[in-house]
This record gives sequence, C-alpha cells and structure tokens, in this order.
Amino acid sequence: MNPSQIEIKIKPGEVIAFLESINDQDEIINIKFKNEFNENDQNNISQYKPIYSCQTNLLIDHEFLKGINLEKSILSIQSKEKLKEIICKYKHVFTEKSDYKGSIKHDINLEPGKGPIASRQYRVPMTMKEEIKKQVEQMLKDGIIEHSNSQFASPVVLVKKKDGSMRFAIDYRKLNSITIKQVYHLPLINEIREEVSGKKIFTSFDFKSGFHQLPMNPEHKERTAFSCWMGLFQFIKVPFGLCGAPSTFMRAMNELKKYISSSFLIYIDDVILSSNNEIDHLIDIEQFLSVISNFGMRLKLDKCEFGLSEIKYLGFFISEKGIRPDPKDLESIDKINPPTNLKELRAFLGAVNYFRRFIPECAKILGPLYELTKENNFKSSKDWNEEEWEAFKLIKNKLKTPPVLAPPNPKESYIIETDASIKGIGAVLIQNKHPVAYFSRTLKDTEKRYHINELEALAIEQALKEFSIYILGTGTTIIKTDNSPICAILTRKDLTGRLARFQLAIQSYDIKIIHRSGKSNQFADYLSRHVNVVTRSKARANYISSSESEDENYNNTNKSSINTKISLNKIINLQKMCPELLKIISALKGYFPQNKKIKEQLEENIKNYSLINGALHYIDTNGTARLVIPYIMRENILKIMHSDPGTGGHLGVSKTIEKMKLRFYWENMREDIKQYIKTCDSCQRVKDEFHPKHEELFPIKKPNLPFEHIHIDIIGPIVTSNKGSKYILSMIDSFSKYLICCPLKEQKATIIVKVIIDKLITKYGVPKFITSDQGRNFTSQVMKDISKIFGFEQIFTTLMAKSNVQIE
Repeated sequence: MNPSQIEIKIKPGEVIAFLESINDQDEIINIKFKNEFNENDQNNISQYKPIYSCQTNLLIDHEFLKGINLEKSILSIQSKEKLKEIICKYKHVFTEKSDYKGSIKHDINLEPGKGPIASRQYRVPMTMKEEIKKQVEQMLKDGIIEHSNSQFASPVVLVKKKDGSMRFAIDYRKLNSITIKQVYHLPLINEIREEVSGKKIFTSFDFKSGFHQLPMNPEHKERTAFSCWMGLFQFIKVPFGLCGAPSTFMRAMNELKKYISSSFLIYIDDVILSSNNEIDHLIDIEQFLSVISNFGMRLKLDKCEFGLSEIKYLGFFISEKGIRPDPKDLESIDKINPPTNLKELRAFLGAVNYFRRFIPECAKILGPLYELTKENNFKSSKDWNEEEWEAFKLIKNKLKTPPVLAPPNPKESYIIETDASIKGIGAVLIQNKHPVAYFSRTLKDTEKRYHINELEALAIEQALKEFSIYILGTGTTIIKTDNSPICAILTRKDLTGRLARFQLAIQSYDIKIIHRSGKSNQFADYLSRHVNVVTRSKARANYISSSESEDENYNNTNKSSINTKISLNKIINLQKMCPELLKIISALKGYFPQNKKIKEQLEENIKNYSLINGALHYIDTNGTARLVIPYIMRENILKIMHSDPGTGGHLGVSKTIEKMKLRFYWENMREDIKQYIKTCDSCQRVKDEFHPKHEELFPIKKPNLPFEHIHIDIIGPIVTSNKGSKYILSMIDSFSKYLICCPLKEQKATIIVKVIIDKLITKYGVPKFITSDQGRNFTSQVMKDISKIFGFEQIFTTLMAKSNVQIE
C-alpha cells in the first residue's frame, strides 16, 4: 500500500515490502502527525501504517534511548515516539557485535614480481605501550585480528583523535605502493543534488568501525600483518590504512542498497536517508534498519542524526532549498594569506575549485591567478599587479556569500544563460528563476584567438555539454545570450569552419536561442559590468596603426596611405574632449554618475563599446570593433575615405558606406555619408544617371586544402593526334599547382563533364569551386546540373584571359 499522498513509481525488480508474521493479539499502531494537517482543520488527519509492524508490547529501553539526540529534529512529538519504538525494535543493530552476511571481501592484489614487504617496528613511548596492548587485546577478543606467521610486516602508529583518545593504525605505505589499485565510483556533488531533489527530511547514519565489519579474503590476510612489541598479528577484518579499503566498503554499501527503495546517499561509511514527509521518512528508517540487521552490520547510535531539515554531508549542507557550502570551510579559505610560492598558489586555487559550482564566473575571476601557474609565469604576491590582487580579493568575497543551488526538478524545463569574454566562458542553469548550477572555465591558448561569435557559440556548446544530465528529456531548453548574431546559428546554412562545427554539436539538443540584453541578465557578466574595459572577447579591432589580414579584402597601399593621414593618438585625445564620448570612456573604466537613471542608461549603452589600445571602439553585431570618430574629425575622415585621390576614389553612397563600416563608427554615420556625397563637387559634375551598374570585383580567395579550388580551360584546336584528339582539357589545383591534362576529340559539354567526373572527382574528390571562362561548354545546362549534383560552385571569370591566370 501507499500510505502517503504522493505518487510513487516502482522500478522493475525493486523491493516494495517485507512480510512479517504477527500475533492475533498484536495491534497495528496508528499515529497522527501534526505536520500532516492544517491547524485550522483538525479533522484533516493522515495516519501512518508501517511496513514493518512494531509490537505494542515492545519494551522501551529508556536507558538505551538516552543515546539518541533529537534536539535538532523537526519530527512531530508522535513521530519521535514512533521513531523510538523503531530504534528499540532494532536495538541489536546499535549494541551487538557485527556479523556480516554479505558477499563482499577485501582483496590485496600485488603487482607482478613484487614480494613480501617487512618493515621494522617504530619505537613507542613507554606510556603508549599500555594503549597498544589494550587495543590489540580488544581486537583479538572481537575477532578482528589473529596471531600470524606472515613474511609481511608493517609498523603500528597511534593517532590522536579529536576527543583525546588514540586511534590504532598501521603504516601500510610500503604495502600500498606495490598494491594494484582498486577503482570504484564515488558520488559526485551533482549526483547528490539529484538524489535529494525536493526532499524535506533527512537522517544520517554512521557505521561502527565500518571497515572492521567487512572480512578479508582469507588468502590475503597475511599481507595485512603488523608487528609490535607484543608480536606479529594479521587482520581477519579489513584494517584502516589499506589503499583499496574505501572502494571495498563502497561495494558493500551498494550491495546493501539493492534492498532499499528509499532515497539513499552513500559516501564510504556516511549514509544519508531523505524523504518527502514524516510518514515516508519513518518507513525509510525502518526499512534501512531492517536491511542493516539482515546483513549483520552495526551502527553507532550517538553519531546518528534523525529527522533533520538540513544536514551536513561531504562539506555541504543539504536541505529542501538545495545545497550550500559549509561556512566553516569558506572561513578557512578566507583566512588564507596571499601565496608567496607556486605550491601555496596551487593549494589556494585547489581549495576554491572545490566550491566553484557555487561561484558565478569562477574561471573568469581566477583567470589572472591561473596564468601565474603556467611555466615561468609565477610571481610572489608582493609583485602582483592590480588585476591579480583584484582576482584574489574578489574570489574571497564571492565565497563569503555563496548562493544556495536549488535542487533540479526533471518535470520542469530549464533556462541557460551564457556569456563569453577574453578571460573565459561561463553559464548558469536556471529553473524557476533560481540557479541550479554554474559553469565556467578559462580559455585555451588557441581559443583566445577566436572571433567573438565563435566564443559565444563555444560557450553555448560547452554549457549544453556540462548541463546535459539535467536538460535531456525535459522539453525545450531556452538559451539566453547577449550576442544577437549567434541567435541564428541553428537556422543558417552558410556557416563554415568552427561555427559550422559548433552548429552541428548544438543541433543535437532540443533548444531555442533567444537574445537578451545585458541589463536583463540576473547573473550579469562580471567582465562586462565592472571595471574590466574589454567587453568583447577577441573582437577584431581594425586599428588605424595596424595592418589588416589579407582575407579582409583591403588594398595594402591604400591602408598605409590612410594610416599616414590619420593619427590614432590624435583621435584618442579628441575622443576625451568630446563630452558624450568621455561619459562612455569613464563608464568603461568604472566611473559612473550619481544619478541612478543616467547610470542605468550608461550601463546598457556601454555594452556595445570597448577600449582597445586606449581608443574607444564600437562593437557591431558581426563582432567587428570599429573606431569611434569624434565629431570634430568626421568631415576629415569622409574626405580621406571618399574624396582623396589615393584612398577615396569618389565611390557612390552604398560602396562608401560599406567601406566606412569596416573601420569607423559614429551615430548617424550613414546619413552623414549620404549628405557629404550629395554635396561633393566632383561627384556632381560627372554624375550620369545612365551609367550601368557593375558588381564589385573581389580577388579569388586562397584555398586551404589541395583540390579545394580547380581552374579549368580548353586548349585547341591543335594538330590532330593519331587517336583523333585535337583539344586538351587542362585542370590545375590552385593550392598545389598539380596539373591534369586530358585529350578530347570534341569540346562538347557532355564530354567535358564526363572527363571531370572520371579524371578529377573520382580520383581526388569533389572540389568546392571550379573556375572557368564563360565558354558555352562551361556555362551549359549540363554543367549546371552536375554542379548541383556534386555540390561544387562554378565561378566564371571576366572576358580577360588574366582573370583565370592559374590555367591560362
């Protein structure tokens, strides 16, 4: 039966109940719970009928129950009484000697060729000999150890516990060094959060000397031998200190878990039960104790905590609201002094890294400190610059108030907000307006050269990969990005290179990408909202003083001419003299006006600007950084770009706008260009409304691979050969200059197509481009059809022979 009001799904092979015979006189106890009914409606009462019946004539051992600590428990009074009955029923689980009935045994498999290891005893103070004697005799009595004649021997060490007592341990370091390591899965933080998602009540159990409850493989017992002043002994049960012991205990726990249907978290000997309500929780506790009893294992009552609303587990606090770090651990990080050597810096980063899921933009913040860990980059904190000190201080402040990560709900959809910058990429997974998980990482050296659009696509692809365990099967996930061009990445068909690869990876997820302004981002990017002045990672700034790459389609002669006529330093100075531009420059440096409304407008406005080499740039939707021209220099720029004989050429409105958009920006630039050209004296004199319009000519792009671009032409007619051929179809690879010549009897299009397929495509693959002149045999319909079938693009040259110089 299902006594709760919540739907329970039963998996195949899951244990749903245990049967136990009862006497006719026994009565099933019904308990009413305060938290199961509304205080305004006393009649709405839920009843609890346990799976395992507790007998009404069960004697309550009040002396034994003094070991239970229920001060922090949120269970109702009735539930606490019922809990005491359950514990009394399974009193033997807490008091009697363990008698393990499972199938797990611990093996110590040695590396091939490695023999017995025997170490000398450590000298022990006289005051400690009595303690060793006491613990050895107790372990002999409990059947944990036995006398040995082994060739192995490891020394005894005594370790002081927090309560002042001594822990008996063996120094197995030499034995562990020749032991084949056991690998077993330990739970991840994400798995813990998924397991406890939506749970309200928690109980933790602690095993009594957990390792000592599991048996050793009889054939490997001699390898555990230890020596002391009392003689040589070996372990019958698993000792502490063996490298594979935690994995063995985890296997034992998972064997036990098969018979427990409740939410059950295990990390070595720490066990957490979590439930949705008091009824289910009592059922879960009783079921767990029953299974423990059947396996012959034992618990330590004074270390068990029952019915808590929040519980500490693996350094984190778990509750209905989610998971948060232990403040004590964060305080210890806050007290760490600035590192003076590389080892200290790595230790600090390692400590922070454990909590990185709770820190938005963690990788970006730590970027300057990660750079110091690279080869020959380290410097002591005494020599840090402002950026490195800012990273160290900021990450400590972030850790002081980390957010609580909400438990994921697989029945509801998610939102992912992503962002990219020159310091890294980051994302936050959101459900019901609350963060579920954070992700961030620094960029690899190759990724630092990506265009901004590629970086934004990388952020989306990596976020989907990181959060896939949450979003798969939950419906459409909304991706929010502040990069508007990337919103079309799923629909565009003309993508190449990295963007095409990212598109392929992203398309496997059920997502919808939408644009959101930086202002609406609840988890705003630290880099774009604070003092860091570079707001667009790897935006290709067209510096006045630098040369452009050859694929930008610029003329090098014209560029150098422009650069000699415009001073970048002069533009920087004039930008600061312009009041409107000075506000933006100051805001990018972190200086905002007191007026709240003006400050909000500036915060939104500066998102499209960046300071690069001291000059203010505008970043357009293509990710290109364009130099912002102050008012006083605009006419001079227009004169250089339109009227100057060396750099202008008196181009029309459209071409001048396109030319200017590659390098410069100011508000209403398009209208100013139109007005300038309308009043250009030279343009008005030679203006002819009937000039035919010509397409702009572009240089042929260099191929990146062999047989990517092929140039073809017909030679002939020439002297007829013995086989009747009087034409030659020549084909040359633009990349390698590899030449293919094929004799032809006729130069018909059908014959040319057949030769291209047989001699080029079948041997070397389909090229991307085939360039030819505008002969009928190349412009024919059959040639067009074959280009569609194979997917290559035809390029036709002008009537000048030099246009296809590769083959001519």
